[in-house]
Amino acid sequence: MTAHATPRSASSSLPPVRIPEAFRFLFEGKARYRVGHGGRGSGKSHSFATALVLKAAQQPKRIL
Repeated sequence: MTAHATPRSASSSLPPVRIPEAFRFLFEGKARYRVGHGGRGSGKSHSFATALVLKAAQQPKRIL
């Protein structure tokens, strides 16, 4: 099952973004550091990158 995440400032013409349910924690809470674990092919890199892009679209962020 996948969750849909869309930035608040996004235009309605943008398609919804699909994030695996296992990575919902990327959008919850105010933790400074977030760690994902899992095997090969679990979507960690793609999910973290997508979450960073969506969060940066919502408000300016410095991503190192």
